Amino acid sequence: MKKILSSALLLALVLALALSAAGCKKTGNKGDTSKSGNAVGNLADNPFGVADADADFIEVMNNSGEISCYTFSQELSDYEKEFCEFFAKYYGGSMKYKYIAYADNKTQYLIDHAAGEAPSYIGIDYHKWPKVGNRQIVYSMDELKKLNIVGLDHPELVKYDKIASNYTIDGKRYAFSVSYATPVMVAVNLDLFDQYSVKAPTEYFKDGTWGYDTFVECCKNISRTTIDGTKIYGYNGWNFFWFLTANDDELIVWDKEWTLQSNISNTRVKSTLGNIKSLYDNGYYGGEDFVAGKIAMYAATADNLKNSLKDATFKWDIVPFPYGNDNSSGQVPGEITVIGIVNQKGNNVQGVVNYNIARRVFDNNKLGVSDSGTYIGGYKDVFSENQIKLIQSYVNQIGEDLFLGVGNLRTTANQITNELKGGNMTVQEIVQTYEPVIKGQCVAEMENTAE
Repeated sequence: MKKILSSALLLALVLALALSAAGCKKTGNKGDTSKSGNAVGNLADNPFGVADADADFIEVMNNSGEISCYTFSQELSDYEKEFCEFFAKYYGGSMKYKYIAYADNKTQYLIDHAAGEAPSYIGIDYHKWPKVGNRQIVYSMDELKKLNIVGLDHPELVKYDKIASNYTIDGKRYAFSVSYATPVMVAVNLDLFDQYSVKAPTEYFKDGTWGYDTFVECCKNISRTTIDGTKIYGYNGWNFFWFLTANDDELIVWDKEWTLQSNISNTRVKSTLGNIKSLYDNGYYGGEDFVAGKIAMYAATADNLKNSLKDATFKWDIVPFPYGNDNSSGQVPGEITVIGIVNQKGNNVQGVVNYNIARRVFDNNKLGVSDSGTYIGGYKDVFSENQIKLIQSYVNQIGEDLFLGVGNLRTTANQITNELKGGNMTVQEIVQTYEPVIKGQCVAEMENTAE
């Protein structure tokens, strides 16, 4: 049984840009302190986030110029206006936003890049990976270093290098930093476990035996139909494929030649799919609303879990997502957005790096950072200090499903999920039916690989 890792790893701040189509007005390096002095507070003492910044570094930071990025919001928030003042005053920078509907996030960057009109800054979420690497839409780290870009080794940009290094193809890393990362955690309805005298996941976690086997034991012992017909479910979570990630497996993988390949017929993958199917077949999986109190364990990313738990009236706690029995890496499921710089003539590459340094320094100061550099502002309104520390300890272990950004495999995964949830197919029939689809989508993705 794998013992849960508990090393003190840094939490990647949810830096979702609540931006708008309105731009930040550039006021120059010596901006109007009457407007922004109170806003930036003690940021004025160290606006660049390093205590020993030399004159050359400061000169580069002072002259950021204009950068561009996408935004899903049509209004500039007060917080964003405050940052714009800070960026203009200390970095000599300004922002140009291109509004797109969130639904267009999957494709608009491809259209814009083909037309030579893509913004310079791009968040690489699961919609865009591995496309931006395969098609070399963004600069690799090697290319950025050849351009003599300053600040790539800034402490605020390298905090999350373990995650960023996952965005690598054929030895080339295409993420220069991380803007968002949240691990999947499991919320536990402690009142249900107490009511039915069942050993809770929190107890297994404390004694170092929390993993897939004890997770199933919890499901088995807590799932039931009460005398009045009420159904108590052991587990609910929207993504069945988290169980693959937690077992060091994936639906698709890179081969030695860095070509995408189907992995669904892998013996371990089939075994995990069988485990998932049994959760439903045994009546362990189900329910709709965790806060209604009829689901014993509910899995979601920590930020979404926070939203689900804020209205809970029962006693609850959290544990990590259970490792599969073949997990040797310590990888846990989660969601990540890394940062890329679009490889397009005329883009302000240095300015994007400067912007991200400024963004980190500003957000860390405003949202709350401990002496160890750990962000807690996004969680502290719902989670306790110990729960936040637990979340933090898994951030640098996050792995994300590669298939999510390849063709329409997300739809294929939903179809597989529906079969696992009470469909008529066996696991072997699921593999035989969907492997050709997965292979076809992998081939289509590789056909667009840049030379």
